[in-house]
Amino acid sequence: ITDFSQNFVREVNESGIIIWEITGLSAPMDAERLDNGNTLIVNNVNGDVVEVDSLGGTIWQYSCGIGVGPTDAERLSNGNTLITEQLSDRVIEVDSFGNIVWEINGLAKPKDAERLENGNTLIVEYNNHSVIEVDSSGDIVWIYQQGLGNPNDIERVPNYSDPLTPTITGPANGIVDVPLPYIARGFDPGGNHIWYWFDWDDGSNTGWMGPYLQGTPTLPQSHTWTTQGT
Repeated sequence: ITDFSQNFVREVNESGIIIWEITGLSAPMDAERLDNGNTLIVNNVNGDVVEVDSLGGTIWQYSCGIGVGPTDAERLSNGNTLITEQLSDRVIEVDSFGNIVWEINGLAKPKDAERLENGNTLIVEYNNHSVIEVDSSGDIVWIYQQGLGNPNDIERVPNYSDPLTPTITGPANGIVDVPLPYIARGFDPGGNHIWYWFDWDDGSNTGWMGPYLQGTPTLPQSHTWTTQGT
């Protein structure tokens, strides 16, 4: 939870108990928990983006400048950070050293930006009452304006037609006639139950197993190969 007026970011559990909190921020507008366990926070008034660890210590910081009014930040898969600067009418991508490696200027008070899987960037233009998708050159490839007042946030929803490819945990190599254990874990963006089928590539399989709740690992499935090189 990001509280703009009370200057804190708070994590609570399902019972509403506070399990983590950082206070003394500067009008935080956005917070994102990173894969490394740290938290990326946008300080709107101070004009900076900070990454803090579980103790609240600053691990990384980028100063946009006073009066720039950053509103959103997203850590990208390449380690860079995508930052929306509302009052300077631009979105920038900076590397870990603070170098700007991509930017788009001349926007109309952007509030949010998201880097898409295709490499394009989805941007909310608050004053232009629109959502735009731009390519790496900054050219608009898609725009939506119908019925929008002052949009604040945008997300590109994935296609929910198929579950995500499961992860398989187990040895990549083994010894002939020695059983090897494998576990599968998968996710379905639609929240549906998941069934699994192990094909051992030697003419045998497990048949369908399930249903499993998404994210729940299967019971270990052991298989013994009898031919080298299978």
